Amino acid sequence: GVMNGGKRVITINLKTLEGKGAILGLLAAADVLIESYRPGVLDRLGLGRTVLESTNPRLVHCSISSFGKNGPLAEMGAHDVNCMALGGGLSVSGTTARPIMTSPPVADYASALQASLSAVAALLARQRSGNGCYIDLSMTDTVLAWQSCIITAAMRDRVIARRGRYREFEGRAGH
Repeated sequence: GVMNGGKRVITINLKTLEGKGAILGLLAAADVLIESYRPGVLDRLGLGRTVLESTNPRLVHCSISSFGKNGPLAEMGAHDVNCMALGGGLSVSGTTARPIMTSPPVADYASALQASLSAVAALLARQRSGNGCYIDLSMTDTVLAWQSCIITAAMRDRVIARRGRYREFEGRAGH
């Protein structure tokens, strides 16, 4: 289809020795690994950073999770709408009584774009250093970074009013 044209899909059971061997064989020759497990899952599967680095020291490993690998929410899972809400992306959608979930799923798409851009930057750095790296990418942090207009308005003591489908700036907060 449109979104997955040309993609080759394989299934590997990472809980088996055969599966671990298969993925390590693929990663030995890979440039980039982008995965979206909760923090600690690859460690529990025996595929943590030490194993990945010894398999391929040039590997760029980008881990996408809802909240990153550190902090009080690190172990929690979430969906696009949760990351959008906590990152401020729903703060101006719809009405105060009923925020509107965005379409397409902005947190998912923005995080994929950020992961791709980060991986390309890491590949460029690898050309100079010869070393791969680990990238910890939080979907919620990615959404937060996209809230520059809302944050700028708040820092200027202004609010962005909800007007159903439309947004417009109002006067000073509390007035």
